[in-house]
Amino acid sequence: MFCLYENRPDAGEEYSCTIYLIWQMLSEKKLNIRNKKKERMSQHKLKQKKKQKFFAALKKEKHLRSNIKQETMILKNMCLFRQKEKKTLIFKLKNRIRAILLLNSMFK
Repeated sequence: MFCLYENRPDAGEEYSCTIYLIWQMLSEKKLNIRNKKKERMSQHKLKQKKKQKFFAALKKEKHLRSNIKQETMILKNMCLFRQKEKKTLIFKLKNRIRAILLLNSMFK
């Protein structure tokens, strides 16, 4: 066992070992505090990442919805398009709606 006052001849064995034990307890307490702080920070970072993913998905969903609105307006004026162009627009629209539904199901 390591004692702080090992070299002092007048310090008793019990006194020096008690000092060492107190020092050891304090250092363990500091270590525990640091570990808890690191754990809190890592949890905070995880929450931040979840928020970022959520808001990115919301932004993407909003973008997809605006595209759907634009394309539905185009589809309302179908007389301007040939049959093949109508089919491709409808296909794209369906894919965007599926993407929105998928994004919504991920965050429920």
